[in-house]
Amino acid sequence: AGFTVETFENQFRRDVAMQDFRSSIAASNFVLENESSRVAALNAQVRNATVVSLSLENELAETEVSDEEIATYFNDNQSSFMHPERVKVAYLELNSETLKGAIEPTEEEVTAFFEENKSNYVTAEERSASHILITVDDETSDADALEQAASIKQQLDEGADFGGLAEEHSDDPGSAQSGGSLGFFAKGAMVPEFEQSVFAMSEGDISDPVKTDFGYHIIRLDEIKPESGKSLDEVRGEIVNQLKQQRADEEFYERSESLANLSFENPDTLVPAAEALGIDVAESDWIDSQTQEGFGSDGRILQAALSEDVRSAGNNSPVIELGSTHVVVLRTTAYQEPTPKTLDEVRDEISELLKAQKASESLQAKATELSTALTTGPEDAELPAGAELIEARDYERDDSDPAPAVSQVLFSLSKSTDGENKPVGVATANNGDRYVVWLNEVKTPDEVDAEASDVLNASQAGGVEYNALMRSLRGKARVEINDAILSPAE
Repeated sequence: AGFTVETFENQFRRDVAMQDFRSSIAASNFVLENESSRVAALNAQVRNATVVSLSLENELAETEVSDEEIATYFNDNQSSFMHPERVKVAYLELNSETLKGAIEPTEEEVTAFFEENKSNYVTAEERSASHILITVDDETSDADALEQAASIKQQLDEGADFGGLAEEHSDDPGSAQSGGSLGFFAKGAMVPEFEQSVFAMSEGDISDPVKTDFGYHIIRLDEIKPESGKSLDEVRGEIVNQLKQQRADEEFYERSESLANLSFENPDTLVPAAEALGIDVAESDWIDSQTQEGFGSDGRILQAALSEDVRSAGNNSPVIELGSTHVVVLRTTAYQEPTPKTLDEVRDEISELLKAQKASESLQAKATELSTALTTGPEDAELPAGAELIEARDYERDDSDPAPAVSQVLFSLSKSTDGENKPVGVATANNGDRYVVWLNEVKTPDEVDAEASDVLNASQAGGVEYNALMRSLRGKARVEINDAILSPAE
């Protein structure tokens, strides 16, 4: 942030002091049981009110603005009605999508890609097999293992149960207890000798003893799951598109690097880069901050064109990344400072603005007049045209019907002191509608349940007390707020 060591230390020291000051008040607070109960009762409070609504939309329909008022407002606020500064640019644009359109993979490339990535499109044939393994080890010689395997094969040929013999004789602990089953597997999952035998068998076949590094196997082929998936013809379009995109991206990165180098080495012209890359220098129409469509709609274009180095010094811009594979280099060819708009250009805009102001002021005046005149409530009074009476009903603090502002105003009103004149307030909704609110009755429960009573803790109360102290200190201190600095005019 540009702090010196001394500035940082002073700032940190001040922050710690302020934190200690806040904590000494907030953290030392406590809440009495009756305080918490009182807050809970206030939260549970219900207020009965009668409301009259005044629609801004209806008021707008009845509001007129004269040509004289429009002209006066325009003359008094001409600085607010200006065309923004604008530029024209020459530019070179590289986009992988454009490059992609000129690329056409050959049939050989498509076929090679399909074969290299066949697993993405085709599920290879899988086979399910069971085996009985007789291992060759220090206790069992190769000849003994082969003799034992041959004996098992003879028993199988005579009708013995494969699963039973596997459980009794197989030295493979992983499959013996499941009748020798190895489940489904594709080529490449087993040792070559075993795989070669399995993929040469037909379903139900039982092999002669097959030797591998593990020993001798008697293999039964249980099931064949044929190759499945899509053919080359079915995925040709997908592969062509993928190859085109790959080539376009590769070409884009090569060409964008050349574009960056050539436009930097020739800062006062785009021609050498255009010739080297074989693309045309394009010309834009006027671009400003209000451009919503076309080349200039991306704010980065205008920002670059108005930069000191490009607009004033006349240099090419750096490469502007509009996307991961979309770049532009530009130079400013024309510049126009902000110009005043004519009255005809902004007449409708001013008319709508003045109508909104007049309607809002008129509506507020009507609401204020109602609240002042009808101190006992609106039930028996004659209401102005367009006003709508909302019959008396109960409201809770978080009621949002007809508008959240109604409940906010209602719960800010004090009880009636004379029992005759009703407290009244005016609420302004987010859409500009006004609501005149008469407080009829306050209903506070005598008791609240234990869970509802636990709504105020010491930390919250401490925060409230700290904020109250700060308001008190501000009220006693001489504080000047420079609104011109905090909210500078645009």
